[in-house]
Amino acid sequence: MTTTIVQKEKGESEAEAEADDPLSIFLYALRAPETKRQYPNRLKLFLDYLELGRILQEQAKQFLTKAKQMGS
Repeated sequence: MTTTIVQKEKGESEAEAEADDPLSIFLYALRAPETKRQYPNRLKLFLDYLELGRILQEQAKQFLTKAKQMGS
């Protein structure tokens, strides 16, 4: 239900683009400014360890894809 409301408010293309960016969803869930400052660097270290590319946004997309494959 909330997805439909978001899609109506933002439009289809913006809602789809937001859903395609797991990093922005992750950062949106963080509340404290210090957490928002530290967590991207820590996430980058973890994703670098998994060898999922070089750019954080692409690493997050690859991690989400692999996690979905593992859950299926």
